Amino acid sequence: MTFGEALAHFKAKDSIEPLVVLSDDASLRKALVAWRSVSFEYGDASEGSPSAAKGTPQDAEDADIWNWMWSITTFDLKRWGIVAGLKEMQVESVFERLKGLRLIYPDGTASPKALQYLNVIVTKQLNSASKIQAPKATKK
Repeated sequence: MTFGEALAHFKAKDSIEPLVVLSDDASLRKALVAWRSVSFEYGDASEGSPSAAKGTPQDAEDADIWNWMWSITTFDLKRWGIVAGLKEMQVESVFERLKGLRLIYPDGTASPKALQYLNVIVTKQLNSASKIQAPKATKK
């Protein structure tokens, strides 16, 4: 299984269940928004692949494939934490939570359902803010 095939496999399994966690945690939401600002590099996808460790790609467990994809991906975790507005001690924990919930992917994209959820939240906040800031018309 190639990196691209593995990525497509996980994106096809996108679900709404992790959104429950996302809805309760502002730091996860901010970190998810910042995820797309990160630059990524990839190692040699043929070395240490899950198929090499488990026989055939069909034999590899999802967890093995997921871990393999992340093992060949490098990015600046510290920079991402800064862009996300996280405290230094939160960065690794928030990353592991987003990764574990499969809300982020090792190609720099994020769960489409999670992004849709964020769009709904932002739209509601912008609508609320515009109602508060809109000047009231005065009658003469």
